[in-house]
Amino acid sequence: MDGNLPSELSALTQLLSLDFDSNLNLVGTLPAELGELNLLTSLDVDLNAFSGPLPESLYQLTNLEVLDIDTNSFSGGLSSSIGNLVNLDVLQIDSNPFQGPVPSEIGQLENLRFFTAANTQLTGEILQLLQSQTGLEVLGLGGNDFVGTIPDFFGNFNNLEVLQLLNNRFSGTFPTSLGNLSNLRKFLSVITWTQIATSSF
Repeated sequence: MDGNLPSELSALTQLLSLDFDSNLNLVGTLPAELGELNLLTSLDVDLNAFSGPLPESLYQLTNLEVLDIDTNSFSGGLSSSIGNLVNLDVLQIDSNPFQGPVPSEIGQLENLRFFTAANTQLTGEILQLLQSQTGLEVLGLGGNDFVGTIPDFFGNFNNLEVLQLLNNRFSGTFPTSLGNLSNLRKFLSVITWTQIATSSF
């Protein structure tokens, strides 16, 4: 498939899932009318050529459990309205030229299990915003301009299996609480730190 997504998709009001994964040739912006699909629980448009900012109406889809938009050319910042998507279980926004800080409202997404935002241009102290996401299993934040330290509360993320923090500007020490992460299988953090000190854990 190629071309733009038609705004007429909004007429499909009973849709639960909209999946255009790996089409590669879909272009243009996401139509604002997608925000009218109130029953939608999954929106997957990764590996396409979409561009422009995410429509504000997207954040009205409060039943969304999966939002996968990685590997496109979406730009702009993440809206503070992302805090409306309280049912999100999976959020993948990797490999898009987003800019600016991650809004603090992302901390309201307490049901997140899978959150990846690698290789964007996002900034800020994102790790400090994730205290409520204790159910996280995968956290991938490599290749950004994030700063700050690894908070001690990360030791409470008992379900965490993958922690990927490569190529950011984190600083400080590794908290000893990371030793509590008994399910952690992959921890990628080499050559990522500025002024990093060693800490036993």
